[in-house]
This record gives sequence, C-alpha cells and structure tokens, in this order.
Amino acid sequence: MRIAFASGVLLISLAFGVWLHVAELRALSLAGQWLLSPDEDQKLPALPWGGHAADDLRRSLTDGWTALGPEHAERRLFELARFYPLDAAVWTELARVEASRMQARPQEFDARLNTALAAEPNSRRVLWRASQVAMQAGRLDLAGELLRDAVASSPGEVRLALAMAGRWLQDPEELVDRIVPTSPQHHDFAMRHALNQRDMALAEAVWQRAGSSATIEDRILLDFVDALMRTGAIDRAAAIWAEHDSDFAEFGVPNARFTRQMDAERGMGWRIRQPEGVRIRRDREVFHTAPASLQIAFSGQHNINLASPSVEIPVTAGGRYRLSGYWRGQGLTTRARPYLWLRSDQGGLRAEQAVPGGQFDWTPWAFEFVAPPEAGLVRLVLRRDETVAFDRNIGGQLWLDSLVLQALTVSSGNDGNSEGL
Repeated sequence: MRIAFASGVLLISLAFGVWLHVAELRALSLAGQWLLSPDEDQKLPALPWGGHAADDLRRSLTDGWTALGPEHAERRLFELARFYPLDAAVWTELARVEASRMQARPQEFDARLNTALAAEPNSRRVLWRASQVAMQAGRLDLAGELLRDAVASSPGEVRLALAMAGRWLQDPEELVDRIVPTSPQHHDFAMRHALNQRDMALAEAVWQRAGSSATIEDRILLDFVDALMRTGAIDRAAAIWAEHDSDFAEFGVPNARFTRQMDAERGMGWRIRQPEGVRIRRDREVFHTAPASLQIAFSGQHNINLASPSVEIPVTAGGRYRLSGYWRGQGLTTRARPYLWLRSDQGGLRAEQAVPGGQFDWTPWAFEFVAPPEAGLVRLVLRRDETVAFDRNIGGQLWLDSLVLQALTVSSGNDGNSEGL
C-alpha cells in the first residue's frame, strides 16, 4: 500500500514537472510574439511562476533590442519592469536605451541606472553591467566609480577594471587613484597586472601607494624589484631593497649576515637550488657573525654538479670593488671540492676561488675586481663540478658568512679582471 502511494506521488510530481516545462515553453513562444509585436496594446502574457521564462524574455530584449528600435524596446522593457521591478538587468537595459538616444536625458539615465543599483545593492554583476552602460553613455567618471565599487570585494578583478579604465585614463597615477581600492590585496593584483602588461609607469604608480606598508616578504615588493632588475633599473631596485634589508644597506650584499630567513626566489635575494644529496639552510648555531650563517651540507652519496646558492650584487659599471667574506669547512671529501665563482652576465668578469681544504676553521676569502662596462650586477655563486675520479661522491659541510662589498679607488694598474685574494 505504501509503495503504491509513493509511486503515485512520484508520477504526479513527474507529470507536474512536464506540465511546468511545457507551460514555460508555451509562455516563451507567446512572449516572443509579444516581444516583436508592434501593437502597443498587446499585453505581456502570463509567465508561469514569473521565473525562468521572464529571465529568458528579458535576455532576449537585452541581446536584441537594437534591432527592435529603442522606442519599441523601451515600451517592452517598461512592461517587464512593471511586473518584475527588482530585476536590475531590466533597468540597466532601460538606461542603455536612454543612452542610445540622439538627445539623451542625463537625469532619466541616472534614474534608471540608480534603480538597477538599488534593486540589487552591492551586486558585483550589476555593478559591472552598470559600468559598461556608463562607458557606452560616455559617462566616464561614473564608469570609473562603478568599476571601483565592482572590485571592492573582489581584488582579483582589479586587473580587468584597470584594463577597461585604461582606455580613457591615460595617466597611471590617476588610473590607480580612481580605480584601485587601497587594500594590500588590491595593490598586489594591480601590480601583477602592470607587470604582466610590462607597464613600468603603472607599476611605479602602484608602488608609490603600496610601498610604505610592504615588507620584504610581500609579493608586491619582490615582484616589483624583480621587474626593475629585469628592465635594468638596478639603482632603483637597490634603493628599495636597502629600505627593507639592513644587511644590504650596511654591507652591500643582500642578507649578508643571514639575519633573515632565506629569501624567496624573487627580488634581490639569494637563489637556492638543492639537488639530491645537498641541503642548504640558515644555521643559527654555527656562524662567524651573529645571528646565523649559511650551511651547505653534502650527504656523501652523490657526485653532485652544484651551482647554488647564488646572489646578485649591485655594482656601478667601471667601479672597483672588494667582495669578501668568511667560510668554514668540515669533513669535505673528494678532490673536486666546492669553490666560489664570481661573474657578470655582461661578460668581462670571471673569477673563482677554491676552498682551502677539507677541514678548516673560519677563513677569509676575497675578490678584487672592476665591474665591466654596462654591468649593473655581479653574481656570486658557490659551485661544485661533477668528476670522474674514484672519490667522486662528496660529503661534509661548508659554511658561508660575513659577506661585505667595499668600493675601492680605481687605479690604472688593474685591467678590469678579478683576482682572488
């Protein structure tokens, strides 16, 4: 008995669903005739539940009212608005119709757009649509305000807003001030957009508004410094880095005393690559100068080809420098031991200095060099080369610490090549 009752309920529900679907299709057919009819007295047919059918009808008007003519579309939209006054899309289309007139009425346009915004307050979908209508109407100030409101709760969309507003806001500072909300998240996405577009003027405008609160771990700082270095603005990158890295400001080498945790693979920080058999870490127990050193530990199980850690150091082309530091070795095996390698990507500088042995206490090392022409950076790399020797699997530990870059007086007796001391 219960099974039969449940089956009956199910059949009735299915029948009701089929009726509802057929009714909506019938209603849409009648509504389509009403939509195209030139008869002003023809009334909007009943739409079941006022739901999907009404939405589809409004979409038809939204997509095709220009073919119907503004006056005809306006009449039909007002008829829809009478039955569905809280459908914001109807009111934005009415505003679009008003904007299309040869003699548009600004007050009427504002009233319709404000009605759409009031129907669905703080709706990103409505704000985006309203901003597009305002742009089409030539109301660019209003479009900018709406774009800023649209991205207020969605920082990731600030990139699209900047791309749209950039069509009429040519000044980067004005573009940022008018479109980008002041939260760190919005500034972060704005910076990403600027750098993706390779627009350094826009990136600088974002930085001027965000930089005062950025830390050296923040992506916005790392990405901006990366871009400055990539575009050759080394002095600007160094100035920003020095504000956040006290070691660099004092000693000329980023994180020269390993005061901070090792930097991310961006900005003016150390690059770390750890192939199998190598561990590179900040060591707060063994150091030459507090608070820490950089330890490179070899497992003794691998014939390693290593070019890490490395760091880029800003210099002035043609300047004479002394780059120095301390290192310490414990139990370093094989004859193919690590060495320091100093080079410039522009060429003209290549020098190396091998560790003094397999076991040694804190020992100074140094390079004196003249930075090649056009060179804004030199790169210091710890390397170890693979070997075919019998004792090829390297073990032991090496520490680096207390790096410093000193500018020297240029003398005529140096030809620009580096020499290890």
